[in-house]
Amino acid sequence: MSFPYRSCLGSIRYLVTCTRPDLAISLNLLERHNQFPGEAHVLAAKAILHYLRGTLSAGLLYKHDPSFNSFRVTAMSDSTWADDPYDSCSTSGFIVKLNHGSLLHWGARKQKSVKIPATPPALSSPEAEFVAASDCSRQIIWFCGLLTELQVMDTSVTPLLEMDNQGAIQLSSTTAFLERTKHIKIKFHHVRALHLSGELEVRYIQTDLNTADCMTKPLDAVKFNRHVFGHQGFAHIMERARPQHALALLQQLGDRTEFMAARLSKFQAAAT
Repeated sequence: MSFPYRSCLGSIRYLVTCTRPDLAISLNLLERHNQFPGEAHVLAAKAILHYLRGTLSAGLLYKHDPSFNSFRVTAMSDSTWADDPYDSCSTSGFIVKLNHGSLLHWGARKQKSVKIPATPPALSSPEAEFVAASDCSRQIIWFCGLLTELQVMDTSVTPLLEMDNQGAIQLSSTTAFLERTKHIKIKFHHVRALHLSGELEVRYIQTDLNTADCMTKPLDAVKFNRHVFGHQGFAHIMERARPQHALALLQQLGDRTEFMAARLSKFQAAAT
């Protein structure tokens, strides 16, 4: 195969880690075939390059909101259920934000076994959502600790985790389901301990408003644009910037912009 598949995904991984959460699930699905990529996977990787070429102005948008008097870490989590056709594993997705706006962290990950011993993954949709919430809660606690150490966050403000599955919320809020969940590994019960101790607030959110949905599976154009470009923390930053500030913004990006442009040109040439 002449197309540099792994190298291409490595460059896309750099973008996903830094400024492009909209590519997280696409990259995650392609990385599952790093060992033996087929023609369909190469075409999908080329499609990502073409998408990047058309959305070069998209990126993270950070702005001051005077309506918030203090910082609060909020997050959304979501999960598919048994969507992998090979091993029936689920896919977790999450986003961590500051005051419902600025994105701090995001991710799309294939769930590992949740049972003891390591046999089939989640047995139900609430169980898969519960595992995704547990993974997200660890990210929340880390950022709360960081902001507290920097002395920019009030420790009396409880972080918030939102998800769209009522069954998973019940699993996180009570021990009444212990008999049905005793097969789940202990580490995934972390979110329940945090919620019951008052260190984390868990709340329901409608699926249409759950931005983490775009981190778990490919969506149609309408839902994708609503979740990604409808989010105030991610936008076409060049279009949002004032004309007199656009050039200054590009100059601030400096060598990094030239480096990534050169990398994209290389793979676009390979794609053609």
